[in-house]
Amino acid sequence: LWPQAAAAQASNCAPYRDVVDHLASGWGEYLQTVSLTPDSTVLATFANTQSGSWTMTVTDANGTTCLIAAGTGFELVATPMGVPG
Repeated sequence: LWPQAAAAQASNCAPYRDVVDHLASGWGEYLQTVSLTPDSTVLATFANTQSGSWTMTVTDANGTTCLIAAGTGFELVATPMGVPG
């Protein structure tokens, strides 16, 4: 990584509990999805189902969580796409 990129990425990381508390208190976002990646990190989506704001995080085995994306328009899907129903 370029030094600037590494510094920017580090500023978006904190212990898992701190990130969860910040997303809840600052944005009203709570855990909605969780997936294990091939490299054993945890990819999670936190969202506010009222406002539609969302944040994606990745957490490593040491519990360091980094914000990797955020946006608006989150929507829970009753029937997943591709599933008959």
